Amino acid sequence: MVNVQSQQQEIQAVIFDLDGVLMDSERLAFQAWSHWVHLHGGVLSEEDFPRMIGLMAEETAIYVMEQSGLTFDIAESSAWAWEWVLDRLREGCAPLPGAAELLHALSARGYPLAIASNAIAGYIDEALAGLGLLDYFPVRVSVDDVAQGKPAPDVYLAAAARLGLEPQRCLAIEDSRVGMQAASAAGMRVIVVPGEYDHNNGFHSAWRVYPSLERMIKELDKILDLQVGFQP
Repeated sequence: MVNVQSQQQEIQAVIFDLDGVLMDSERLAFQAWSHWVHLHGGVLSEEDFPRMIGLMAEETAIYVMEQSGLTFDIAESSAWAWEWVLDRLREGCAPLPGAAELLHALSARGYPLAIASNAIAGYIDEALAGLGLLDYFPVRVSVDDVAQGKPAPDVYLAAAARLGLEPQRCLAIEDSRVGMQAASAAGMRVIVVPGEYDHNNGFHSAWRVYPSLERMIKELDKILDLQVGFQP
């Protein structure tokens, strides 16, 4: 096990985003809205999915109405979709490929782990419990805990503070440009693992970009050792 407090070890902790990194929340939300539309006599197609990624709840409801041809109450439908997602999480769901293996590998090496998310606290706890990953993250920072969510650096700065570390000693794992901006603004190195529909958007301030968590695992020791000249 590495001595993560050693002055020779530049990375001393790893901070994860939740949605899009450890779980496919966008797909889960799409399934919820598809079910809602089906119950009301409409249809959402797979082609509708990419344009729903990253939308806020109200924006999603409006988009779903446009695509399905249905008219419904935005607040009611959004609340229903939210509860549907929470019910699926409580039943248990699978992490994204490589997520559990990566967390195990980091924990085995002695690295403290944290969550820094734009989600609310209750959702983070429900999601991690449903994924079977809650025990990996004694430190969990939500948008409820800070003045501003991402792209502001607040959640990452708060996570580093709770870990008792300088932000520069923390590695952040993100999937989006907004998350990358937040972690970079906090002074952290950022590894981006883009979502399925986000690979061509450019992540110029990322320290590294990987196509998958599995690829990252294969080079984990090199990443953590910060070998000179190492390129993924």
